[in-house]
Amino acid sequence: MKLYNEILADRPDLKKVTVNNYVDSIASLIYKLIGEDPIDNYDASYAELFTDVPSILSFIYNIKNSKTDKPLALSSHNKYILGVMILLGIQEDKYESTLKEYRKEYEKNVIAGKKKPKTTNERKQWTSMSALKAKLSTKKKELTNSKKSTVMLYMQYRNYVIYALHVLAVPRRNIYRTVKVLHPNIFARLDDEKLKSNWLVIDDDTAFFYFGDQKSATLNGESIPVKKNLFEILKNYIDTYNITNYDYLLTSMVDKGGGEQMTRQSYTNVLKRGLGVSSAMIRKIYATENMKPEIVGMGNSQKTRYNYYYKP
Repeated sequence: MKLYNEILADRPDLKKVTVNNYVDSIASLIYKLIGEDPIDNYDASYAELFTDVPSILSFIYNIKNSKTDKPLALSSHNKYILGVMILLGIQEDKYESTLKEYRKEYEKNVIAGKKKPKTTNERKQWTSMSALKAKLSTKKKELTNSKKSTVMLYMQYRNYVIYALHVLAVPRRNIYRTVKVLHPNIFARLDDEKLKSNWLVIDDDTAFFYFGDQKSATLNGESIPVKKNLFEILKNYIDTYNITNYDYLLTSMVDKGGGEQMTRQSYTNVLKRGLGVSSAMIRKIYATENMKPEIVGMGNSQKTRYNYYYKP
């Protein structure tokens, strides 16, 4: 597809799924505007359709939900505007002034949508980081006093590690299920291809997470130090189950880390059953309590934290 390749060439840092989302938005808008041409024919030349900014914005704001015939949400309007910006950006020198107009409108909508109140479900689930730390302490006592069988004890220990990762560190998405363990000496010799993966680099004294494959591709290569209280939990867990180099940190079976990678759903279920909230909810709680520009480690930008996770 021409448009897909042109966007990827202009923005090589984008993940393929993101490029596909942009193509879908642009193609949908072009089709709504002119009602012709198959998507495979769309390319950067179609940017000429969007030079009349007031008319295009009026058109976008009048698009309705095809099922309910109700106006689209502001975020959906902005999705189309962003698609137009991506299309014009392929020839940025030619459309510089036009881009500025769309960017101004896009940023105005971002500001308008910043302070999103909690939904009904969020209000029901809402808690605090201190309350989650209290739950973590309870889970530690349960683990210490556990008399479960070997397999079930592993599951309990593994789940406790998952809770700790999301409560004691700056909370991330469910990315820890993709992390493998590695000694620093081996990590230092990894080639570029292996650096596209996610690692817990740990020895007897220190540890850090290296994220080479995360949703926000621009943050790939990010290294996050592990604090002492979390380090002790991880080190004891790894030693207890003899998890070695290249093993997954968290697996679905007790097999010294050599079991299968946890699925997204099973990982989410562990968090919801143990802490009562998902990783996304923990991130919203954390961001709402800690809206500081210097915060790093959530795997996203300050702008994203404020626009999506901050819930006044």
